[in-house]
Amino acid sequence: NLNAPGARYVPLAFAGSSQLPRPGVKAGASAPNRFYMYGVVARLAMLAASYELEATNPDAEEAVLGGIFFRNDLLPQLEFLGPDDFYDPRHQAVFMAIRNLEITLGVDAAKIEAITVEAELQRLGKLDAVGGLAFLAGIACRVPTPDNAIEYAKIVHQNHITREVIRASGHTVDLLAEGGIVGEEAVEVAFNAIQRIEVGTTGDRASTMGSYVDQAMRQFMLDVAAKDAGEKFMPGMPTGITA
Repeated sequence: NLNAPGARYVPLAFAGSSQLPRPGVKAGASAPNRFYMYGVVARLAMLAASYELEATNPDAEEAVLGGIFFRNDLLPQLEFLGPDDFYDPRHQAVFMAIRNLEITLGVDAAKIEAITVEAELQRLGKLDAVGGLAFLAGIACRVPTPDNAIEYAKIVHQNHITREVIRASGHTVDLLAEGGIVGEEAVEVAFNAIQRIEVGTTGDRASTMGSYVDQAMRQFMLDVAAKDAGEKFMPGMPTGITA
């Protein structure tokens, strides 16, 4: 917003002027339309932002935090969740304060609630940015049921993974547009970016997408070997569901 205090206009670096394309001239022969380029950049930025916003659930984020206020005993089952999993910066700060209190209070972790989190946010210098005690009290009031905090956390974590995939894909597209990568190199960059994304909501430590790909490939090679040897095997991916 150029009307905002301190905002200033910085033109993009185009070699030509901001003339409109001349009618009747062969395509590419006239000077580039700088205003059109600004519009393209702005639309791409808005599109990327809209994709990220679609992969958010503010209600689930608040429900996780509110659930922890009432059920501190669920924290050990939320080891897969980190501050970066939350999209709202206020929720990130609150969860960071909760994790800090979990470490400092130890066996007394049951004391984690709105007042103690308020004090920790004050110590971190983030209380005003969050919205004070009123914001924390609102979170506690809006949780549907604390017993479902783990399910809410899984929703938050999956949304985070989705946003990371969007960002990784966007970075690859940017490199392609700039001409920095082509062909097989582009595939490798995209694959590596996806592999580095941390996933997993059941263990104490998150795994990378690459580890799941490696696991699937190892199982595939074992199935191929079993088929060649004439052995019986169950194709497909294991679900963990037993009869």
